[in-house]
Amino acid sequence: MPDVALLIPSCAGGGAEKVAFDLAELLHARGLVVDLVVAVDKGVLAHRTLDGPRKVVLGAVTELLALPQYLAYLRRERPGVVVAMVHTAQLTAGLGSIFHPEIPFISSFHLAVTDLGRNQWWFRRWFGFGPERWLNARARLVHAVSQGLATEVQHAFALPSAMIRLVGNPLAAGAFEAADSAPAADGPLILGIGRLVPQKDFATLIRAFSLLDSHDNPRLVILGEGPERNRLHALAAALGVADRVAMPGFVTNTASWLRRASVFALSSRCEGFSLAVLEALAAGTPVVATDCRHGPAELLAGGRFGRLVPVGDAHALAAALAESLARAPHAAAMARDQAALSAHLAQFAPAAIAAKFHAMIASVLPRRTQPATIPVPQRHDAPVHVPAYARVRTGSR
Repeated sequence: MPDVALLIPSCAGGGAEKVAFDLAELLHARGLVVDLVVAVDKGVLAHRTLDGPRKVVLGAVTELLALPQYLAYLRRERPGVVVAMVHTAQLTAGLGSIFHPEIPFISSFHLAVTDLGRNQWWFRRWFGFGPERWLNARARLVHAVSQGLATEVQHAFALPSAMIRLVGNPLAAGAFEAADSAPAADGPLILGIGRLVPQKDFATLIRAFSLLDSHDNPRLVILGEGPERNRLHALAAALGVADRVAMPGFVTNTASWLRRASVFALSSRCEGFSLAVLEALAAGTPVVATDCRHGPAELLAGGRFGRLVPVGDAHALAAALAESLARAPHAAAMARDQAALSAHLAQFAPAAIAAKFHAMIASVLPRRTQPATIPVPQRHDAPVHVPAYARVRTGSR
C-alpha cells in the first residue's frame, strides 16, 4: 500500500513530468512508499528508470481517458494520498475522488492557467473553468510551484487560501556532477531549453538571435522536442541564420550544455516556475528571461540574478543577449552577489524541497507519512505485469 501516488498523464519531457520523477525518488529516500503512476507511457522520459519507487503504467488509450484504469489502481493499491500533476491528471484524480472520496488527492499546478489565448488548453476554451473549479474543490490541498501561480490558481478556481500550499521545484540531485557531452562551439553559445511548443515562444528567440551582430559567430542551440520543430527550422532559414541554429532534440542532462553556454535565454510566453532558469543559475550561466507569468521574476529576484525583458519583444531580447555576451557591468554585479545567489538557490536544494513536499503530504495523512525503515527494493529491467490496469517497472515492494 503506497503512502503517496504521483499521478502524471504521460512521460513527456516537460518540467512537471521531470519533477515527478525526481520527487518520487526524493520522497522514497525520506522513507515513503511511492508510486509514480503514468496514464500513457509515451514521451522522451518513458525509458527513464527509478531508483526505489515503482513506476505504474495505467495503459490508458489517451491521457483524458484514464479514469477506468485509475479507479482500478485505487481499488487495488489504496494509496494514502494522490498528487495529481498536470491538468489532465487533475481531471482524472478529481473524477476518481467521486468514486473513492476516502482517498485524498492534491492538485499540483506547474503552469499558468489564465489569459493564455491560443495557448489555452482546449478543454478550458470549450468548457471554461467551471468543471475544474468543481473538481479542484474536492481536493484536500492545492499545490503551486511559485507565489504568482499560487495566487492565480486561487483566483481562477475560487479556492480558499487555506487550501493553497507553495512548494517550489527541486534542482535535480547530482545534475551538475555528471552530464551529457556538449560539443564545443567556435563562438559564443546562446542556449534555450524546453519543449518545442508555442508556449515557449522559441520563434521570438530565433528572431532575436537574427538581430545579433554575427561578427563573433554566435550560435543558438535549443534543446527540446515538440511539434514546432519544422516551423522553427523554416523560420531560421527565412531569417538567414539556419546555419547557426541547432536543435539537437531532447537531452536528459543539460548540465554540460549550460556550463558551455555564454548565456541562457528563456523566451516563454508563460511558465509556472521555469526549472531551466533555476538550473542555469545553479550552473553559473548568465540568464536572460522574459518577465512572463510565473516564476522567472521570482527566481531572478526581480532582475537581481539575471535580466528580465518583455514577453514577445525580439528587439528587447536581442539587446539583453548582446549585453550579456559583451559581459556588461551587470556581470560584475552578479559576481558580487554570489553569496546572495547561493543562499537563494539553497531553498531549492533537493533535500529542502523534499522536506517541504513531505510535510505537505503529512498534513493530509500524518499517520501514514511518517518516515519508516523499509526494505530497499530490487530494481527490475523487465516489466512486472499487473492484471486489469497496469504494468509496473523499476522497483517492487
